[in-house]
Amino acid sequence: MFHLFYFLFIGSVWVYSIYPPNYNQAVAGDVYCNKTLYLFAFWTTTLGYILLGLALLFGCCVCLCACIFGLAKD
Repeated sequence: MFHLFYFLFIGSVWVYSIYPPNYNQAVAGDVYCNKTLYLFAFWTTTLGYILLGLALLFGCCVCLCACIFGLAKD
């Protein structure tokens, strides 16, 4: 499970550090990205953060409801 967070972090550095990339390969000597591959990596990484945020929000809501309705045992 830890390796998923590691790859999410490293992927973020790789993907977000060059945003927006150069998609034009006609420029000689300049590094370019394949547009389809870059956008796939960008949205996969972004979706990972969205799902992580929703999971944390859901977990907090469950804990809050458990405390309010007395479902948590002491």
